[in-house]
Amino acid sequence: MNWLNKNTLIIIVAVILVVAGYFGWSSSPAKGDGFIIGATLPLTGAAQIYGQYNKEGMDLALLDINRQGGINGKKLSIIYDDTGSQNTNAVSAITKMININKVPVIFGSPPSSEVLAEAPIAEKNRTVLIVAGGGVPSLRDAGDYIFRVKVSVDKEIEELKKLATNVFRAKTAYILYIQNDYGEGTRKFVSQIFPQSGIAVLGSEGFGADEGDYRSALIKAQKTNPDVIVISGWPKNLGLILKQAKELGLKKQFIASGGSIGPDILAIAGSAADGLVYTMEFDIDSLSTSTQTFRREYQQKYGRDPELFATMAYDETVIISEMLKVCDAHPTCIKDHLYQVQNYDGASGIISFDDHGDVLKPMFYMTVKDGKFIRYTK
Repeated sequence: MNWLNKNTLIIIVAVILVVAGYFGWSSSPAKGDGFIIGATLPLTGAAQIYGQYNKEGMDLALLDINRQGGINGKKLSIIYDDTGSQNTNAVSAITKMININKVPVIFGSPPSSEVLAEAPIAEKNRTVLIVAGGGVPSLRDAGDYIFRVKVSVDKEIEELKKLATNVFRAKTAYILYIQNDYGEGTRKFVSQIFPQSGIAVLGSEGFGADEGDYRSALIKAQKTNPDVIVISGWPKNLGLILKQAKELGLKKQFIASGGSIGPDILAIAGSAADGLVYTMEFDIDSLSTSTQTFRREYQQKYGRDPELFATMAYDETVIISEMLKVCDAHPTCIKDHLYQVQNYDGASGIISFDDHGDVLKPMFYMTVKDGKFIRYTK
């Protein structure tokens, strides 16, 4: 090899190393017939309803994306891995996605505790992790490659504080919360934020995700005679709480954050759910073309209206597909372009990311009336 060839080779290798350092080089999952990304979802176990909703939204997005030509003419696919609603399984799933499947992007598990377990692994390996869920505030500081399309619980509690203060004129509150990262975040921020408006928190009571009897907790809350009761948990928890509150004759104003809401509340509580008021970031009745087109397609495929988590999952999949068109399968490029997403007209609303990968969305209030979720007006 002569001097010129040696130096040419050195230059080429140097360029490759620089490119690899920027893009987070890996064996590209885009080679061959299409692009592959990963999703770690609780498809079984206590949190399976969130995994189901996420998967429904992602599957519908895949249909739309591939029907419209895929990623620069290549098909987009998602590898799903069931976490079984367990943090340890979530860690195993994301590790496999990164080290074996070599995906550039992973849709994280929506329960906060699971995505918090996944985030350090994604950050260490410079793999984009984006989640349609994960409302726990600490996810905001999980790393440069971590994004979410769900409003964090501290922002939801700020809106609940306004509701309790300005609408219900509350002076006292009690908290019933699920004992996981999302519920603990609710308890923490209600306890911190409500007193700022002169609302005294009279107490709190935690419960396990799989509990079925909340009567003792409700009786404790009743004894303090609060103006409002803040409830945080999974939809099945809230459905049982509201049902049992009615059975006990507990006539208090229940309020909740949007991350706790789902159709199970209506199925379990029936008329006992009437009067619940909660924050929301997704307006299913919005006149937005993006929202109504998605709503029609979802109804046609699944036979019912979409809820928040399916809609967010649809949006994150479409957004990532746009990033792949620009960046190919290079995680660092995808990450950098995600920070530039501003005022994206998604099915779940207008989406922007801040400098911590947190979504910025307007919120409003919803209520249950005559067995239906409707916009709340005083």
